[in-house]
This record gives sequence, structure tokens and C-alpha cells, in this order.
Amino acid sequence: MELVERIKSKINLTHSIILRDRDPGDGLMTGKLGLAVYQSCVAPYVTGGGVRTAGAAGDIVEEILERVENGQSSLQTYFYANGLSGLGAVMQFLIERGEIEFDFEENFSIIDEFIFEKALESIGNGYVEYFYGGSGALYYLLGRQQGSSIVRREEQLVEAIMEQVSMDPLGVRVPRGQYPWHKSDDYDLSLAHGLCGVLLILLDVLQAGRVKNIGGIHSHLQKASTFVRQLKRSPNPSGGIFAALPHTISKDSGLEDLSRTITWGKSRLAWCYGDLGWVLFFYKYGQYVKDTGILKFADELGESTLARKTEEETLSTTAHFCHGHAGLAYMYKTLSRVSGRRMYVEAGEFWLQRTLDQIDLDLDQSVYEKAERESAFLEGLAGINLVLASFLEEEDPGWGRFFLIS
Repeated sequence: MELVERIKSKINLTHSIILRDRDPGDGLMTGKLGLAVYQSCVAPYVTGGGVRTAGAAGDIVEEILERVENGQSSLQTYFYANGLSGLGAVMQFLIERGEIEFDFEENFSIIDEFIFEKALESIGNGYVEYFYGGSGALYYLLGRQQGSSIVRREEQLVEAIMEQVSMDPLGVRVPRGQYPWHKSDDYDLSLAHGLCGVLLILLDVLQAGRVKNIGGIHSHLQKASTFVRQLKRSPNPSGGIFAALPHTISKDSGLEDLSRTITWGKSRLAWCYGDLGWVLFFYKYGQYVKDTGILKFADELGESTLARKTEEETLSTTAHFCHGHAGLAYMYKTLSRVSGRRMYVEAGEFWLQRTLDQIDLDLDQSVYEKAERESAFLEGLAGINLVLASFLEEEDPGWGRFFLIS
């Protein structure tokens, strides 16, 4: 009971901060769409008068739709993280929760066509990742109620993604578009921006079973699974190396080059980057293909992360979701649900306690205020409160879908 009260206390402490009068834009990961998800999921745990919660999610979406219609919204791209794919995904989520009513076929058809055409073009130029690339559009469409036009678009996006992946000599790496924050053209293997996230989306497409190119998807996942498992190395803690898998590999690397590598460089333990995303993928993929060898690999890889608890071992320094303590808590909570392994329950509880401790430190240092991310889903207080609220619920709250982990 003491833990429950502490969680509720932290939620109420930060809720009023999250609702400060700021203009973070309309995006999902850093803006008002994320705030709509937050309002929908956290409202039952907010107490006291004068706070804006009941019905607020629908109000936020209505405001955003009006700005989109008037050309005044920040949602100018098709992207999932801060564009129109994110808008559609949040609206579908709120429809399922009974918070809004909306006819996509009648009111979103022009936007759907824009998303599809821009995503298809973008994939052809090498932008495949899910935050700011074409697989995010595919993921949004996959969550929609399915009509024939939606399925046709899914099929074309899948073909385009698989073609890009197949263009690589190893046949499994996602090409890195020239995003402004990338310092190199190495291949990204992460969940947030690389191969792991794309494979999780393709696995969801495969499990949905609606598209005609299922055989091609299965072949790609099988090849990628084999390749990534071959990359596993024993960490070297005395040398400051704690990860079993790399987060990037050189675009010039062949199988012989990779096989000569004894250990990989430093890598986060987080939602966005690192071994945990792959643990999730291998559990889900192993269960889908009913392969005990893959499931054993997931167990071993997951167990190797459990001893990583310090800043040096994890590179986690704040409480937020993306690469902070809350993201670790929720990843382990998700892994416990997906795998049924008790070891992840204990790890999730450890990082929950670390999150609760860290919130006060972050607030004392104005971490989120300085970054203007107080209401952010990804790196702000809203994401933290979503995680805290999830530990008060027996059922999966469902918002993890926006991070590919529901």
C-alpha cells in the first residue's frame, strides 16, 4: 500500500506541472497528441479540484483537428513521431477507448492518401525507420480498422520496405536516411530508429495476416533473426562494455568483419537503444514461429541485462521514458507480461523505485522545464506518469503501442 500511495503522490505532484500553459506543438512524442494519450490514461489517478482531466483527451484532439483543417497545426509531415500518422494513431486509440467518435473514411481520406504517398516516396529514398520514416506510416495504417484501400497501401509499403532492406549486402539492415542528427552513415539496429523497430512492425503485419506478401515478410524476419543472433557477444564489464549486441554497425562491415569482433562498444540500456528491444523482438518472434531456440536466446539475452543498474552500465541518468529510468521500468514490465518470466517483474520493480526516487532530483534541477519537455510523452513528465499509472493496473493500459511495446 505504501508503494501505491507513493506512486499516486508523484502523479499528483507532477500533473499540475504537465498542464502548465505551454505550446509544445501538436506532435505525438513531444506535443499535444502525447498529452491527449496522457489525459486519457492517467486521469483516474489524479485527485483534487481544478485539474483538467475528464474529457480532456477528446478536447485536445478536436483542437488539433481544427488547426489541421485551418493549416495552423505543426503536423506538416506524414511522420509518426510528430506528424499526421501520429494523429491518426492517437485518434484510433481514443476511438477504441470510447472517448471520441470519428469516421476516418469520410473525414481522413485525403490525409490518408497524403501519408501513404509521402511515406512510399520516403522509403524509396532510404527513410525506413518508424519515428521519422515510412514504417511509422505502415504502423499507423496497421492500427486502423481495415478496408480494402488500407490493406492495399499496407502491401505497397511492406514491399517498399523489404526492397530497401534487401538492397543491403547482408539483406537485413535498414538503410539510414541522412537525418540531421546522425553523425555517421552506420546502420542503426535500435528500436527507436533502426532495424529492431522495423522488424517489430513487420512482425505485427505478419501476425495480422491481412496482406498478400506474408511469405516475403516471414523470409525477412527469419534472415534478420539469424543475423542478429550471430552478433551476440559476451560483455566485458571490466573494460566498460556491458551490452551483448551493438546499437550500430558499419555500413562497410561484412560477415567476416563482424565475426572477428570480440566485443561491441558502449550502448545504452533503454527503450530506445540497446539489448532490451531485441529481447522483446525475440520473445515475440520466437512465440510466433514456435521456436524454442529463439525463446532460449531471448531468455539469455534478457538475463544478461539484469545486472546493469548503475549510470555507467546503463547510461540512464533521468526519470523520463526514452532513455531514462521510467522506460526501463516499463520495458521490464512488458517483458514480464510477454515472457511470463519472474526475473523481469523484479527488474521492473527495481526501476520503478529508481524512477520514483529520480523524479524529485529531476524537479530540483528543473530538468524538464529547462528542456521545455514538461508535458512530453517521450522525454517529459507525461511519459513518466503514464509508466507510474501502469503499475497501478492489472491489465496492459495499451499506450505502449505508441512505443511498439504493447
